[in-house]
Amino acid sequence: MKTPGKRYLRLLVLLPHRDKRRELEAWSAKLFAGGFEGAWSFPHVCPLAILSRPFSRDERKETARRFREIVPAGDKFHSGPVEVLNLAEGLNIFGPEMTSDLSDSPEKMKDALNMKPGAGKILRIVPRFILGCGLAGKEFFTDGKAIPGLPSLHFRAAALANMRVEPLEGEFSFRWEIGELSWLPSPQRSAGSRKGEDSSREKR
Repeated sequence: MKTPGKRYLRLLVLLPHRDKRRELEAWSAKLFAGGFEGAWSFPHVCPLAILSRPFSRDERKETARRFREIVPAGDKFHSGPVEVLNLAEGLNIFGPEMTSDLSDSPEKMKDALNMKPGAGKILRIVPRFILGCGLAGKEFFTDGKAIPGLPSLHFRAAALANMRVEPLEGEFSFRWEIGELSWLPSPQRSAGSRKGEDSSREKR
């Protein structure tokens, strides 16, 4: 992975509720057992934007509020077909594309990121919202292997967080750190956060 003047990448990411991430983790485990080497090399989060600096708590909270307005409590996020997303040179993640009940929600989510006070920290909004399940190698999807057992996810509960990704030695060797979670408001509240989840995670 190459980024100007630094070896790490800062991201704003969306995390489904832990129960849904466990379903993605189970799928990654099956893929790894089936020979997909990069299936444990990226956390089960959805990158939204590449950042120059982390979002503050207030900036994350405001973005979470805007996301809830775009995808109301009565609607859900869904997992779509598997796609590959290039985040940076040498960093290609794969996983199901995130959709919602609203056909234009991806564009509205991009607008919500741009309309924020923290928009000046955004270097690039990703072109597609992919629920990361691992890293795609050079021969991903080209060696004739089928992609078995893709879970069908439907969820309302989700959170935003800052994430830092740092490459180590080897094609699939990365370290990451996920910061404090800012939950999308619940149906009964217009703002606030939920508790009860780990606020960070790091893996080699």
